[in-house]
Amino acid sequence: MLDCYSLFILKMANNSPLKKHQQFGIKLLLIAVIVGVTFTVWYWSEKKQPGSDAMVEHQQNQIPGNDLSANKAKYAELAKKIVTSDYEDIILAENFHLISEGKALNASDAKQFWMDFRKQWGEVKPESVKMETLGNQVKISYQTTNLQFRRVLAFGNYKSPQIQPSLLRDFVEAAPVGSKQNLLVGQTLPAGMIVETYMDGKISKTDITKSKNWKIIVFYPADFTFVCPTECIALRDDFKKFDDMKVDVYGASIDLPETHQAWEEMYLGMLPYPLISDYDKVLARTFGFWSEKEGVTLRGTVIISPDNEIRFMSAQSNDTGRNVDEYLRLIKAFQTPGLKPVNWHEGEKTL
Repeated sequence: MLDCYSLFILKMANNSPLKKHQQFGIKLLLIAVIVGVTFTVWYWSEKKQPGSDAMVEHQQNQIPGNDLSANKAKYAELAKKIVTSDYEDIILAENFHLISEGKALNASDAKQFWMDFRKQWGEVKPESVKMETLGNQVKISYQTTNLQFRRVLAFGNYKSPQIQPSLLRDFVEAAPVGSKQNLLVGQTLPAGMIVETYMDGKISKTDITKSKNWKIIVFYPADFTFVCPTECIALRDDFKKFDDMKVDVYGASIDLPETHQAWEEMYLGMLPYPLISDYDKVLARTFGFWSEKEGVTLRGTVIISPDNEIRFMSAQSNDTGRNVDEYLRLIKAFQTPGLKPVNWHEGEKTL
């Protein structure tokens, strides 16, 4: 509208009986006004955007039905309730569905589930209750008197026909608190390494050791972040190259499968490869990629042969993305017999 108005004024100025130098002066004045108004509108719109410190939370809060800044107090109160309350109280009060081992429990079953858990594993240690916010999920972890594993409640809040309006998942981490199970290059993956994945609207469980293809697992810190989507999209762009080389591609983070789904539907678009939900951190710890300091996985990459031997592992800090072309080069080199010299590429001589 401003442009149309300014063009009208300029046209009137051209048709006015003023002298040429007067018309020229009016044009310059109008141009200065237009530039000034445009700059002012831009400046104030930018100033209203959240700063770098608040950008992550701002991005998270764009998820429909999710406002972490408003809900932090509520989740903190839920963390306290865990110590003294039954699951029934939490579910009824917050309208959450409790899901355990893929089964949704009603309030009565959830109460019995909690009572049985306390009977077997003891009472919750109040000093062990911790809450962390990551992406668009909130995790409450705690330990009990007899359980040396960390138990975690993960909360999500999505509004989508494909996703439950509110969700609470309950699970026990498979690795003891603080323990590590680092595998190294040359070692073989243990049989029965089952992971939960999301792909093409479906959540399923997969034993990655059963595939007779090459495999690459690309760990990233979290959904709904900044560098991570650039890596996932790069893998999507080069997916056919991996597929032609008979390579199974996996993305992996500690996000819930429902978080993967929301991320794809709202931001990424459909990916041609599955995203692993390593919410119990078993895979991250298996390969030594879990960062206790950051509370997320490092940017770790694993390349695995058809017989499940680890052929390549790397990990780097989370502020920089990786080079997908290098992974393609490495896999082609691993698939090619003989010794390959430095900077070897397909078609070049081997030693």
